[in-house]
Amino acid sequence: MTSVVTIIIFTFSLILGKTLFGKWFNHLSLYVGVWAPMILLYEMKLIRYNDLTPSTLTIIFLSYFCFLLGILTYVAAKEKVTFKNNTINSNNIDWLLINNGKNLRLIAWVTSLIALAAVIQNWMVLIKMFGDVTTVLINASVVYRLRIERKIEGQIPYLFLFGYVSVFFAAMYTALKNKFSVISFFPFIPVILKEISQVSRAGIFLAMFEYLITFLLFKVYLRKHNPELVVKSNKKLLIGVAFVLTIIIFSASLVRISRGSIESIEGATSQLKSQEDNLFLSPTLYLYFSGHVGGLNKFLQAKEEKTLFAEHTLFSVYSIISKYDLVKRPTDYNKGYFIPTWINTTTFIKELNQDYGYAGSLIFIFLLGISVTFFYFKFMEYGNLYNFIALVFLNLIISFSNIVLATRLSYWYLPLVFLLTITFLLNFWIKIHNNVPITESSK
Repeated sequence: MTSVVTIIIFTFSLILGKTLFGKWFNHLSLYVGVWAPMILLYEMKLIRYNDLTPSTLTIIFLSYFCFLLGILTYVAAKEKVTFKNNTINSNNIDWLLINNGKNLRLIAWVTSLIALAAVIQNWMVLIKMFGDVTTVLINASVVYRLRIERKIEGQIPYLFLFGYVSVFFAAMYTALKNKFSVISFFPFIPVILKEISQVSRAGIFLAMFEYLITFLLFKVYLRKHNPELVVKSNKKLLIGVAFVLTIIIFSASLVRISRGSIESIEGATSQLKSQEDNLFLSPTLYLYFSGHVGGLNKFLQAKEEKTLFAEHTLFSVYSIISKYDLVKRPTDYNKGYFIPTWINTTTFIKELNQDYGYAGSLIFIFLLGISVTFFYFKFMEYGNLYNFIALVFLNLIISFSNIVLATRLSYWYLPLVFLLTITFLLNFWIKIHNNVPITESSK
């Protein structure tokens, strides 16, 4: 019954999203696109998961309806909303597009090389500790533990996150050119190398979502405001998407290989266990794409965890002020739940519930629906990098909503800060030189 209702809501949302936004890809289709497969996979029970309780299903569907209500509220009020086109230098996107996207490509290359240099330095520290690359990979579990315990010293922090900044600009450039070039995939290299060194997959998947969201939304914007720049080619689009997905799948498999052992999942059925040696479909990947709702289910049954107000939402703020002993530093990793295998990712519903309670979490999701819809229409109408950055990063919260509240992730909030800083400097440059012609997209 749960699977049937999920399929009905998924289909309804796709059609409604296409009606409201004119495109199949939108934040409503994205929301159901990450939640529906997770619920359906969970209900397949290839791992002997516990049944979802009625209260868990209720809060999942209430969260969806609050998000939908937020979208519909803004759409209903949209005709009464007058956008003021006085955002700082609304022609900054035009500056990126001039000379066939030369400036856009340059920023993508510079940020990507900054990230790559930082990642190489981080790897050199690990190689110095273990001897060579092979030994680092063989001792992946040790590296993972040392990272959690913050015992790896000497690595340059944070600069590797410029890889996610480069992913953003490279996706814009690829949408503009509508073809793949070296810069179209080069930003994934530092992201992948860093995640392999951390024995992690999450950052790779976030980069994938960031790339696809940026590409698809910017393509819609270009077709509306600069149709002469857009070469319509569904074939090239499909090839590009397939290429990016291939990189992601291969990279995730490399992370699995780097762990150096077969990953056995407790409670897995014999059908799933038979795939333990499969390079691309393993029990851990099935767990990764299905188990988070089971963690939420367990949390709602136990409900014993206590956190600071808005601890997950404002994780970075609490981390900073904890250095001055004003509060206790929040833990980097959530509590694990046995479902009947251990998992510590429990969807953003759990973390919002801890931050604000039941009612507060639903209000947050309602406001998320309003906010992302607001920035969608504002960006499509006037452009401006600030609007686009907000739109993409709100969509990233949605794309990770079935796993974790993205605002607590360093590779969500720090790239956001970097992008806003670059945009501020870009606006300052434009203001000084005033060398960009005003087009329809910036009037």
